[in-house]
Amino acid sequence: MKNDKSNGLTRRDLATLAAVAIGAAQGQAQAQTTPTHDPGPALDIADWSYHWAGVEHALLARGTMCNGMQMYVEHWIPREVRHPYPVVLIHGGYGQGSDWISTPDGHRGWATLFLEQGYKVYVLDRPGQGRNPYHPYVHGYFDKEAPTFEGVAKTIRVDANDPGVAQVVASMGQPMGNNPITQSVWRSRGAKLLDEIGPAILIAHGDGARFAAETAGERAELVKGIVTVEPAGAGLGNLPKIPALTVANRDALEPVLQWLEANVNQSAPAAQNAPVRMTVCGAPIR
Repeated sequence: MKNDKSNGLTRRDLATLAAVAIGAAQGQAQAQTTPTHDPGPALDIADWSYHWAGVEHALLARGTMCNGMQMYVEHWIPREVRHPYPVVLIHGGYGQGSDWISTPDGHRGWATLFLEQGYKVYVLDRPGQGRNPYHPYVHGYFDKEAPTFEGVAKTIRVDANDPGVAQVVASMGQPMGNNPITQSVWRSRGAKLLDEIGPAILIAHGDGARFAAETAGERAELVKGIVTVEPAGAGLGNLPKIPALTVANRDALEPVLQWLEANVNQSAPAAQNAPVRMTVCGAPIR
């Protein structure tokens, strides 16, 4: 009996169709994950690394471990540094340092945009959040209610089914309670970081303003300016000798850059100043 190919598929035909289907699926997946927006200019980075600040020991019966009070710090140093002071980006609430690196829809965040300007950039995870493990027996019990899609959507003023909401919720974790013990930890870790990197500009989101205030209270001579974004609660308090700016949301980067140039960078010693070319995503700021 002859094999009539017109009445069915051979194994070779089936393999060919499968390969085509797999290739189409891969192409579709790549199209779904490839950003449709302009990613921005290439970044010329001299150094990119991380470390933990304020690592302390806890002595247990079975040995020594970290007590969970360390602070994760990631930094990016541009090849051409064009500003006298680095920026330190401090998250708030249930967030973590990744909040500054990218927006939920994949656009560049402030960490990258400041790097474009020629700033040294330091992004931290507050103790017990982000890449610092949370220790309930040290930091306190978890909140009784986890952040929900609906609650987050209301906060960022979008529909709960918006894909960006899932990205925001995925980054959230239990924060240490904002109390005198926590503020003491923030104060010491912020001071340790400034002792390492020298004079800097603190930029804080939400109740990260409290972290900035505690750090400034401990190392006022090393804090050259403070920017608070969507501040919550008591904020900075009374810090009259440090230039400070408050902006309503994280879409307001251009006014922040201009304010820093006029009120912070220009006050640096002349030997530290460098040529300034202010841009956002490669476009000159007007």
